[in-house]
Amino acid sequence: MSMAPELEQLDKLLSAGQLPKDAAQMGARLLQRINSPVRVAIFGLPQSGKSSLLNFLAGEQLVPDNVSIPTIELLWGEKESMALTLQDGTTQNSDTIALAKAADHNPGFVTIKMPAPILKSISFMEVVSDGSVDDLTASLDWATRRTDLALWCTREFSTIEQNLWSRVPDTIKGHSFLVLTNADSMSPDGIQSDKVSELQSIAANEF
Repeated sequence: MSMAPELEQLDKLLSAGQLPKDAAQMGARLLQRINSPVRVAIFGLPQSGKSSLLNFLAGEQLVPDNVSIPTIELLWGEKESMALTLQDGTTQNSDTIALAKAADHNPGFVTIKMPAPILKSISFMEVVSDGSVDDLTASLDWATRRTDLALWCTREFSTIEQNLWSRVPDTIKGHSFLVLTNADSMSPDGIQSDKVSELQSIAANEF
């Protein structure tokens, strides 16, 4: 894929060393960011449907049911691979993707690479916490610094969730979506439409 003329010109200036040091460093970071996949982060409380959404976006049952996993980053790779960052900071690498077995090692972070075409332009990260407000807050603050587009999975977007979401920078809120994950299980007697209407009102201001 060819670059836009402005980016081609910036690339030529950087290659020729014709920019001052500070401008060159900023230009290199800008060019690297623009040419990198869009980073999509999936947020939400435990059991809010994050893994199901990740599986849907990945196009396969990547995360097994009833498996306790940490935060997962899904990236493009020529071949399938998995890297586990363990609690002591060491890394274990594998040329197969087996999250059920990976959970036995109690990793703190998992990086998965797959040759799925969508991952050339978009990367995904499911942000996992232990469910406590402190851990949810820390995970949210950490991940929003590493994302371009946010998806918040919810069953009701409770007050706790709204308070957490209020921490998110407006730059991220402007590129975010509220994902109602249990709509098909709601009662058909009007409760569903009432809840959807309520969330639409909230989403109009917050997402």
